[in-house]
Amino acid sequence: MGKKTWTGRGTLLVFYSGLSILALLLFLAAGCGKSNLSDRDIKRSQLTNSADIKRKELQQVAGVYDGVLKQDVGADRTVTLQLEVKDIPTPVEGGVDPVMTPILTGYLKFVLGSDPNEYIGFGVQKAEFDPKLNKVDLVVNHNDFKDMIFSLARRDSTLSGRWTAPSVGSSGDAVFTKKTAPGTPATSVNTLSGRYQGAVKNTSPSSSLPERAVITLVTSKDPNLPSGVKVSGNLRLYVGEFGSLEFYELPFTEVNYNFLTQKLVAKTGGDYRLTLKAEVNGVSVTGILFADGVGEVADIEVKKL
Repeated sequence: MGKKTWTGRGTLLVFYSGLSILALLLFLAAGCGKSNLSDRDIKRSQLTNSADIKRKELQQVAGVYDGVLKQDVGADRTVTLQLEVKDIPTPVEGGVDPVMTPILTGYLKFVLGSDPNEYIGFGVQKAEFDPKLNKVDLVVNHNDFKDMIFSLARRDSTLSGRWTAPSVGSSGDAVFTKKTAPGTPATSVNTLSGRYQGAVKNTSPSSSLPERAVITLVTSKDPNLPSGVKVSGNLRLYVGEFGSLEFYELPFTEVNYNFLTQKLVAKTGGDYRLTLKAEVNGVSVTGILFADGVGEVADIEVKKL
């Protein structure tokens, strides 16, 4: 009986030892698998945390801003800037699911008419916010008007700094103020559209144009045009007093307006074949009239009524 009992105990010890080794092997195998999984999860967790921190930083500058672009040469321009945070999927090495990384996107609108839908829009191509320096760098782009570059400092709800448009050699100061709530009235807009009244001064011996003029400019949305906005209108030359029935009505058959440089070139039909080359500053149109086959014939300056 003692021998059997000893043998049973030995068998029992061997059995327990086998279980211990098996458990150890399973523990080590599980540990190795867990270690490999943890490396990937730790990396994803770090990227996710970094994305969350960046998202909170970008949300500080996200919003809709009323803006004024002051030009070193030329009149102020009224604009609307919208910045919003958008998540884009970023692949992670060894990961099946990408990490959602936040970026700033949006658009810049140049308002041209009394209708808020009459604008030329630039998409935000690049936007960087440095929370330590409180600085925002923007690059906005339009296929036909190329890039505009902004270097702005953030203070409370205001972004201010400098802008440049290399394609047309324009630059100036910029101030954007965040709207406190949707529907808040926008900054006062000096629209292109309107009636302008003033004088014509003949500068050529072969010219005898009436010396009172009214220019009417009208803006409207046209998705078929590169800018998305159509400019039309007419030139009215008064022989008598303003408001009298003695005038020549000359519709513009072609109007080209560069909203960055605010240069206007308009050709008329009717009794006089004239070309107006002028600059618009929101409250006036100043330029030169040219006649077909003659050349420069008169100066013109009209102010918005």
